[in-house]
Amino acid sequence: RRSAKPLFGGSNPPVASNSRKRAGACQYCRLRLLICSQQSFGPGWRNGRRGGLKIRSLQGGVGSSPTLGTIPATICPATQKSPKVSVVMQDTNGGPVTLSIEYPQRLSRGHLLLKAFLGWLYAGIPHGIILTFYGILVAIISLISAVAILFTGRYPEWLFNIAHGYHCWSLRLNAYLSLMTDWYPPFSGRHEPDHPVLLYIDYPQSMSRGHLLLKFFLGWIYAGIPHGIALFLYGIAVSLVWVISFFVILFTGRYPEGMFRFVEAYFRWEMRLIVYLAFMSDRYPPFHGRA
Repeated sequence: RRSAKPLFGGSNPPVASNSRKRAGACQYCRLRLLICSQQSFGPGWRNGRRGGLKIRSLQGGVGSSPTLGTIPATICPATQKSPKVSVVMQDTNGGPVTLSIEYPQRLSRGHLLLKAFLGWLYAGIPHGIILTFYGILVAIISLISAVAILFTGRYPEWLFNIAHGYHCWSLRLNAYLSLMTDWYPPFSGRHEPDHPVLLYIDYPQSMSRGHLLLKFFLGWIYAGIPHGIALFLYGIAVSLVWVISFFVILFTGRYPEGMFRFVEAYFRWEMRLIVYLAFMSDRYPPFHGRA
């Protein structure tokens, strides 16, 4: 067994909650369980960038953001394979929302035509019906949580996780119908680490009662209207990008990365606003969708 210095500032690397631990495993064996094992993260993870790899910890649950760390881009002696990871774009603005959509190197032209002409039928309708009732439940949860915050200063965590699942499910459906992935969205909002569409919302340990009242009575004025106008104009541009990207994918099999990030930023901006107005965060959303 080969010894190595801890990779995360003096502590052992975080291990995914569904990976198996082995007593006395060396540093590289733990690294293999964390990164190389398909049991931990699934086959959909891709190579990291040269010079270092970013990984995430999943031990915090659906209501917590990923823990990011950088490790040397090396070959694991236990497997003789280069670790494969998915890069999660952390919110450098310190916000509670971390949204990442993995850029696809290739997209299926047949799947493109299927989504463009029949996506509303086999994806939009079944998911839309369920999400309509789910959305009504989340609206009720928002009201209940507002009362809970008013009296306790905390958002009940189990209610927070239900709302989090709804937003994750909606995001996956929107990304699929926006031609950003060929991965059909699952009928759930459960955390799936190998899914190309990832959403993390930090669970707030405490929330301001004054901020709650301000959002409840005036949030639509100082947040809903200005952000809504900006997102409406942004959405028009996103619609044009959808049309252009359709033809580009049809002829090249690739989604132009600049356009892809443009649409991803729209979803990120929209999600930050939704999280703020739904009392899930006290941080006012910025007027941009940058990570």
